[in-house]
Amino acid sequence: MKKLIFIKKLNTVLMTCCLVLGMFAFNADPSYAAGEELTGLKAWDLVALMDKGYNIGNTLDATGGKHGDIKGHETSWGNPQINKELIDGIAAAGFNTVRVPITWHKHITTVDGSYDIDKEFLDRVKEVVDWCYEDDLFVIINVHHEEWVNVSDLDQSYEKVGKELKRVWEQVSEYFADYDQHLIFEGMNEPRAAGKSYEWTGTKPCYDAVNYLNSVFVNAVRSNAKGHNPERVLMIPGYAASMSREVLSSITIPTVNGAPAENIAISVHCYSPYDFCLTDNQPTFDPKRSADTSGITSMFGSLKSLFLDNGIPVVLGECGCTNNHDNLSERIKWFDYFGGMSKRYGIPAIVWDNGNNKQSGGECHYYFDRKTGEVAAPELVTAFIYGSDAIVKEATDTVIDFEPVTTDAGTTTYTPRDLGFTSSNLTCQARINHTEGAKLGFSLKVSTSIEDRTAFFNMKGYKNKTVRITAYVCSDEADSVTMGIKDSKETMHDLTSVQTGKDFAPIVGEYTLDGEDSLLYFKGSDETTFYVDDISIELADENGNYKTPAVEMTDTYADGNEASDDDPGKDGSSDTENTSNAGNTSADLTDIMQERSISDSKLITLFVLAAATVVVALLVLRHKRKK
Repeated sequence: MKKLIFIKKLNTVLMTCCLVLGMFAFNADPSYAAGEELTGLKAWDLVALMDKGYNIGNTLDATGGKHGDIKGHETSWGNPQINKELIDGIAAAGFNTVRVPITWHKHITTVDGSYDIDKEFLDRVKEVVDWCYEDDLFVIINVHHEEWVNVSDLDQSYEKVGKELKRVWEQVSEYFADYDQHLIFEGMNEPRAAGKSYEWTGTKPCYDAVNYLNSVFVNAVRSNAKGHNPERVLMIPGYAASMSREVLSSITIPTVNGAPAENIAISVHCYSPYDFCLTDNQPTFDPKRSADTSGITSMFGSLKSLFLDNGIPVVLGECGCTNNHDNLSERIKWFDYFGGMSKRYGIPAIVWDNGNNKQSGGECHYYFDRKTGEVAAPELVTAFIYGSDAIVKEATDTVIDFEPVTTDAGTTTYTPRDLGFTSSNLTCQARINHTEGAKLGFSLKVSTSIEDRTAFFNMKGYKNKTVRITAYVCSDEADSVTMGIKDSKETMHDLTSVQTGKDFAPIVGEYTLDGEDSLLYFKGSDETTFYVDDISIELADENGNYKTPAVEMTDTYADGNEASDDDPGKDGSSDTENTSNAGNTSADLTDIMQERSISDSKLITLFVLAAATVVVALLVLRHKRKK
């Protein structure tokens, strides 16, 4: 009997240990979408993590279609339904924030004032939010084109509006309670008295009405203490989300239980100068002309003095400028200027895209192919996110990689244009990558739509220098990729070529540049897309020697180890790829965190095993003593 009891105790101990170990085994390294919460941040610190963003406009915020018809509603203004390819493309282009405007009334059933949102529509919104989470994006959802918000007598009917607004946000906050701080709620879009002569300027009673509705929204969310609702960042607009000093000055921070609400950010929209940004009346923009920039500089000044200086963060929820008879060069200037101003003030800016790819008529904001996720206006996207200045400006040993890199100064993401490539050859593309540990897998993509299938890199920092260039190339189908130098006289000097396929292969060339600006180029020969990654430029010393040995142009990795057929990194499509980084010594933040997570899990596992062994040993000793 004693032996039987001992065996039962031993089994209990071992089963407990197995259960504990099982919990660690299933949760040690969760995917981002399933875990790794962003939590505990104040609004100021969270907004500081946001950068440039993209609005998926005129889609879930459309107002057509039959009641309850999700697809009919979402596509009623001419755009396709949001898909995963679009979200991936947004992330790959360098945006880290997505605003998803939503119109709810087509999916609200009202019975005795209940204002119940159809669960199927909430599920559809969730699907889009989940795609954003999978790509590590901040995502903003809101109440957008709602006629029941933008009533003409807003200054008198605000309490009635508030009843429905309260119910909507009670349901949304309940549904998304467990989503971490990557998800941000924006109470309203541009609340205003529609149809009035003062629709876009407002009056004092209208300003007060919007403040009342902001309070209703904030308290509706904060009253739900589940999940991350108590700490979720909430965005509130002034009247019509106006950038005017008068409206901005009228905004009051709501109170919750008698105290100023925490984790609040101000939402503002900016289309300035109006005639250039929203109409065909002004085709040009000059950043040196005060008439063009005064509205923008005045707005940023107001945002700083009214909010930033008081510790209240701001998000520019909408901005952009319309295509006016293909005035691309002028729009580049605007995006370069406005993007630079938002970065200088530390205010995230989110470009408005309504899917209108016309070239005139006003409100032509089109930056992505909604079906494929490809960037449709690469020059504008690059100017907006990164500005027009290249980073490589002086001769030095350089590694050009398109992954986020971490240094003592923080984590930085570079794109082709950011590193000196001509804007027509943007952009990075997800899941094609040579660098180890890349989460999305960025590389320079040269598609069949690129003119002459050639990508150019500005070598202006290497005048009169002898350089050795190493890069890694692959292609969707069999191809031949040539690397060369285009000199100041427009002469193309092919340095070397390599046969490419789906596996990355090194390409190496050496050249002495002249005293004028030159361009490095990569050129494909067949009609297939190719990719370039991990480009290193090395300077020769006075004796013509280089610091590192040359990489041989064979099917090897940069460290010289042959790629075996079962190596998961050989095809360039895995997140756990080969160990080369073409000389890049900067640590990838994702790698560090993954290694740290694995190490912690191993330590915990060893500790549990050790504890289990001690318990078993004590039971054995105790059993022997009783005998």
